[in-house]
Amino acid sequence: MKKSYQLYFFSILALALPLMIANVYYSDDISRSINGYTMWGIDGRPLSDILMTLLNFNSHLSDTAPLPLLLAVTILALALSLFFKNTLNADKKYILLPISFLISPFIIEPLSYRFDSLTISASIFFAFAFISVQTKNKILSFLLKTAFIVSVFSFYQPSINIVLTLISAELFINMKFQKHASYILKSLLVKLASLVVGSIVYMKIVLPLTHSGENASNHPGISDNIFDRTLSNASAYYQFFCENVILNHGEILVLGSLIASIALSMVICINYYRINKGRLDIIVSIIGIIATPLTFIASMVTLLFLENPLVTFARVYIGINGLALFIFTLIFLTLKSTRLSSYILFIPALYITSFSFSYGNALRMQNVTNMQVAEVIKQALKETPDNSVQILFNGAAPKSPILINSEKNYPLLKTIVLNYFYNWFGAYTYMKLNGINQNYPDFSSKSISTYISDYCNSEVIYSSSNIKIHKNEDNIMVDFKTSTCN
Repeated sequence: MKKSYQLYFFSILALALPLMIANVYYSDDISRSINGYTMWGIDGRPLSDILMTLLNFNSHLSDTAPLPLLLAVTILALALSLFFKNTLNADKKYILLPISFLISPFIIEPLSYRFDSLTISASIFFAFAFISVQTKNKILSFLLKTAFIVSVFSFYQPSINIVLTLISAELFINMKFQKHASYILKSLLVKLASLVVGSIVYMKIVLPLTHSGENASNHPGISDNIFDRTLSNASAYYQFFCENVILNHGEILVLGSLIASIALSMVICINYYRINKGRLDIIVSIIGIIATPLTFIASMVTLLFLENPLVTFARVYIGINGLALFIFTLIFLTLKSTRLSSYILFIPALYITSFSFSYGNALRMQNVTNMQVAEVIKQALKETPDNSVQILFNGAAPKSPILINSEKNYPLLKTIVLNYFYNWFGAYTYMKLNGINQNYPDFSSKSISTYISDYCNSEVIYSSSNIKIHKNEDNIMVDFKTSTCN
């Protein structure tokens, strides 16, 4: 296990290294680093509050980066190592297989956070623990698995989709290892039962006790019209994936992966039945064939029921990483040549490494550009007292040339390298981080709506080729679309 752990640790560390070098405050990091609050619990993630409180020896947080990320690397490596040891029976020819969990780029954004890198990784760890941690006592095993499901939800809800993909992966692993059909069916039923019970405990007990009850568009609740919403959400996520993961070839990747997975699963299922030829064996084989397309849906399934899709929130696609592991499980189990399987894995592994380093550089250089914009605003307001005006934005903020160039190869960077200068709370916290202490606008107020409509009539206090800053007594408009008032 020591050798496998080291392999997984350094593989994950390679992905995290560019983020450590970039050393950028990412999204919610800014508010937490400035104000020290936890507040994951109000979004139904109480274990995240507890974990970060323990790490800080206080419910008031301080910025300890990169410690949370290093701990995240540690527990993710442990999760993959447990999967190799207990689920893959520590078979050396499968030692590279768990690395396939890392090849989807959606693992990168969770690692970008100075705080949430650890909480989301903890959720992923318990998803793997659900599959890999085993005890001989059946009652204890059921209770542990139920607790693991509650923990997955209580750290980061979308990680539950990883659990579903891992259940399917284990099904085929058991078939490949020629486990008895009754064992496979009992194992599957126990896991599904504990998944249901754990989900009910979370939804009916944990969530009502912790969730604030307020559902915004970035934290939606479950839709009242699930059927229609499921279809529209699925379409939105599918389109985003196809357009942002692999340049110009996203749909080919999805459909090709699905077709190949069905073919590979059929090979495993047919071989399993040929060897065993019992009534239960044909049931197991049929379940395997049906499970394959369902696993593709399962990788995003819980997000399909929400009131609105979280399309551009790359971190919620974390189930795709579980799907990648499932697909390569089929490849490794089917191909007789482990070397060939490893060569196939090497291609996406090289891609995700390149993606991560490009992302780290783009993130760092965009932060330089953002700081330059913040400095312009700061100088334009140097005579304006703190907390005396409200700052608004119009148009698209400047992008770093490095980011613009990198987006041509990796379109997902358009989403995960965040724009802070538009009308959202993140702009307020980012400016505060850079010494601009002004009020967050109340966008529901009539005065703000009026100013947005006719800010062109207010005084111009700064003008350049790509930024104009307008000011009246109460408001500031940072206009990146400088032609608006011409």
